[in-house]
Amino acid sequence: MFKDNEIHTKVDALQTNVEKQSQSISEQMKQLQKQVSTDIAQLQEMVGQFSVGFATEVQNIKIELSAVKQAREDVEKSTRSFAEVQKKIERTVHEQLSTAIADSIQRLKLDADHYTNIKKEMAGVSTHMQKLTGDMDKFSAISSQIKQADFDLSEHARNLKEGDNERVKLLKQIDDLQRMIAKMRRSQQ
Repeated sequence: MFKDNEIHTKVDALQTNVEKQSQSISEQMKQLQKQVSTDIAQLQEMVGQFSVGFATEVQNIKIELSAVKQAREDVEKSTRSFAEVQKKIERTVHEQLSTAIADSIQRLKLDADHYTNIKKEMAGVSTHMQKLTGDMDKFSAISSQIKQADFDLSEHARNLKEGDNERVKLLKQIDDLQRMIAKMRRSQQ
C-alpha cells in the first residue's frame, strides 16, 4: 500500500505539476494569442497602408509611364521632323552645290578658252619677238660698222648735189645729141 500511496502522491504531484504547467501554458497561450492578435492587427494595418501606398505608387507609375510614352512620341515626332529637315537641307545644299559647281565649270571652260587663245597669241608674240631680236641683232651689227663720219650730212649733201649737177649735165647733152640726130635726119631726107 505504501507503494500505492506513494504512487498516488507522485501522481497527484505530477497532476498538480501538469495542471500548473497547463495553466502556465494556457496563460502563455493567451499571451501568445493576444500578441498574435496584436501582430495580426498591426500586419493588417501595415497591409492596408501598403495597399494604399502600392495603389499610390501604381498610380504614380501609370502617370510616369504615360509621360514616358508621350515623351517617346514627341522624340519620334522630333526625329521624323529632324530627318525631314535634314533631307531638305541635303537637297538644298546639293542643288546649290550643283549650281555652283556647274557655274565654276562653265567659268573654267571660258578661262580655258581664254587661256588657249592667249597661249596662241603668246606663241605669235614670241615668234615676232624672236624676229625682232634677230632684226635688232642685225641693226646692232650694222650700227657697230657705221662710223661717225657716215652721219656727217654735209658731205652726203655735197655728193648728192654733185650727182644732181652731173645728171643735169648729162640730160642736157642727151637733149643736144637728140637735136643733132634730128637735124641730121632732116638734112638727109
